[in-house]
Amino acid sequence: MSSPLTNSLSSSLPGSPLTGDWRKYSPIRVIRKVARFASLSLVLYWLALFAGTHIPGGSVPSVEVSDKLLHAVAYAGLSFLLAWAIPNWGKGLSHVGWAAGIAFAYGCIDELTQMLVPSRSCEIADLAADTVGIVCGITCYLILRWMLQRVGWGRTVLRGLSR
Repeated sequence: MSSPLTNSLSSSLPGSPLTGDWRKYSPIRVIRKVARFASLSLVLYWLALFAGTHIPGGSVPSVEVSDKLLHAVAYAGLSFLLAWAIPNWGKGLSHVGWAAGIAFAYGCIDELTQMLVPSRSCEIADLAADTVGIVCGITCYLILRWMLQRVGWGRTVLRGLSR
């Protein structure tokens, strides 16, 4: 027996589970949307990182945190998002190596292009901090991946993300 509430909900929510069209909300479909979200997050983060590292030095407000710590945190985020967004078509971890390599190459390019920005400089210590951040970001990704593999729904998530 249907109630007035059920009738109003099913008529106002096209494609909802109440109308019987629940199959279009499969876990794999949701996971694929998460994968697209990972790629979009990566692009937006990368653009923000580029903008932040190429603002002329005089217009950047001073921060009480170490410049090297900021580099490490920024590149930890970049490498984590790269490892999340790069497709993993097999059971191996080659996408993690690609993520680390791309992040390191970008770190090199980023430091070199900062020489072209007024009041910015290219420092090998910044690249070292970027590398520490890359290692931390990849390590966090691998730990999260390991934790997800330990539970049934986590394996489903990982399988869906391996596009």
